[in-house]
Amino acid sequence: LNVSASTMSPKTMLFRSFYIISSWILLLMTSSVNAQNIQYNLSASAVFIDTPPFNLTLNVYPTKGLLTMNLTGPADNWFAVGFGNTVMANTYTIICSGTGKNTTCQEMKLSDNGYGTPLASTITRDKDHSIGNVRTVDITRNITIDEKEYFSFPTYTSTINIIFALGDGHTTFDSSSHMSTTSGNSGSRRLTIANGLSNNLTVDAVALGSQIMLNGIVVYPDQDIVQFNVTGPANVYFGIGFNGTNMGSSAAPVYAIICDTANVTHEEQFQGTLVSQYGTTLTSLTKIVSNTVVDGRRTVVFNRKRNITQVDNNDFAKYYEFPANTTKNVPVIYAIGTTEKWGSSNIMNRSCCAGNVI
Repeated sequence: LNVSASTMSPKTMLFRSFYIISSWILLLMTSSVNAQNIQYNLSASAVFIDTPPFNLTLNVYPTKGLLTMNLTGPADNWFAVGFGNTVMANTYTIICSGTGKNTTCQEMKLSDNGYGTPLASTITRDKDHSIGNVRTVDITRNITIDEKEYFSFPTYTSTINIIFALGDGHTTFDSSSHMSTTSGNSGSRRLTIANGLSNNLTVDAVALGSQIMLNGIVVYPDQDIVQFNVTGPANVYFGIGFNGTNMGSSAAPVYAIICDTANVTHEEQFQGTLVSQYGTTLTSLTKIVSNTVVDGRRTVVFNRKRNITQVDNNDFAKYYEFPANTTKNVPVIYAIGTTEKWGSSNIMNRSCCAGNVI
């Protein structure tokens, strides 16, 4: 993407809502990772052993905060996969053992050469069944677990170390110091977790003026979600307006999302730049995923439905509907507030402005 800028002559204005500072953002059909590592669902797979079958399929869903794992192995042998390491010591591992109706999957922190320490369960077995001598286990787990004994999976394209082992029987040796495999069916691999789909639309990181950073926008067509990642000052509200290079008009209104210090996102429709035209407050379609403050800068990640024709109050024409499958230039305006919270009495200053074309 080529970025160019043109500076307009300095001037001063007072008005409610937004600076008249404009940019153009280009929604690209691409699988590239933006500055804050937002991605669509990520997937990976590995075949450890052909016969008997032992393999892994992993799917990570960042917008849901969940991952699914499919483990296939022999019905008469225990099998295990460890994550984030190439050796057993202190490795977070899922071990599936048992046979018939007495099956289980246990999370472990392995010792240097043995069974290690059982961990409190964070996994859900959605399916666990055997057909012939092949056992299939479907597992769901949170992507991130804030305890050092567990492994937190990446939410962006990444390569991680894994270890695997296939046992000699269906029970593990929890009463001994070893979880050995005399058959030698164990080892380590590098597992690449990559974007599972190529039809998401993304906007890469771009600076909006000197104080707002649009870290990225990702449109997830299959989930009907748009995810925004924006950084601005921690002590005042800030916002971005879509589908206009100024405050809009009655014929061409601007849809805006404003983040303030109360951990709230506001959605507004603007139809002009007069002080009296504060805007129309819309029913909120956004949901905050995270709101963090570091060194005086606040980063807000939030989701919104893409298909706004499903809005119950029939006001869908007041929102901006992001494209689902086509590359598109989107004009935007952006603003920095003078108070912590957004409200109808707010006024913001503009001393100069610059237009960026992306």
